[in-house]
Formats: sequence, C-alpha cells, structure tokens
Amino acid sequence: MSTSEGSFTLRSSANADDAFAFLADFRHHPQWRDDVLAVTLHSGEDDPGVSYYRQTVRQGPGTAQRELRVDADPGTDGGTRTIRFVTLGDAPVIASGRTTITPHPDGSEVTVSIALEFHGAGVALRPVVAGILRRRMVSYRESLAKALQTVAAGD
Repeated sequence: MSTSEGSFTLRSSANADDAFAFLADFRHHPQWRDDVLAVTLHSGEDDPGVSYYRQTVRQGPGTAQRELRVDADPGTDGGTRTIRFVTLGDAPVIASGRTTITPHPDGSEVTVSIALEFHGAGVALRPVVAGILRRRMVSYRESLAKALQTVAAGD
C-alpha cells in the first residue's frame, strides 16, 4: 500500500454552524470540487451523524461512481466540528478525509485533509494521481472560500 495526502486551511466569514451544515452535506460538494459531478444521499439523514452518499466523479477521461460513508460530528459547547469520510469498496484507490470547522469571532477556520491509499494496480497510478491531488487542493481551497462567502451572505 502507498499513500498521498493533501490539505489546506482557510478562514471564512461563515459562522461555524453554517460552514458545518454546508460541508457535512456532501450534496454541496459539486459547488466547490470540480471533480465531483453529482452527489445523492444514498441512506442516512440530512442531520449530522452517519450518512452514505453516492457520487459521480471525473476519473481520467471518463467518470466513476463512488459510495461514501460520512461521519459528521457537530461538536459540543460550540467547539470544533468534525466531518470524516471514506470511499467504500475495493477500488485500486481509496480516498478518506477529515474536515474540521473551528469557530472564530469573525467566522470560522476550516481545515480539509484528504488521503489517497493505492492498492494493487492502483500503486502504478500514484505518481500521476498525487500530482492531480496537489493541484486540486489549490482549486478546492479557492472554490470553497467562494462557496463559504455565499453561505455567509445567506444566499
């Protein structure tokens, strides 16, 4: 097994509760992740907790369907909120990640971390996919900052 990881942190004027609600519902991900074409809630609740989603993502020259488990913890006493996800199945590349949303007087701080695990034939893809992940982390940060501005504005 081989891994590649990426992360970013940003400050937003969106309060932590609104940022958490936006990010915990993976149906919002196409608004800030250019590789995600569509997401549906497969099972679970709209409220925080454990939910399962099916997403359609760009993969190479085509698309792929992925099943995700998402664990969303709203925290207690106004503290840090945490969202964890993992792709399910036995694909050659398994993605997992963690997002934390920490309240600040002027909004929130959001940290997004993604890890890719390469298995079997997927190990050969690591050099290319690791480069794509690095580039996407830059675009994700920019797009998420804009999306959270919209959330903060109440649109």
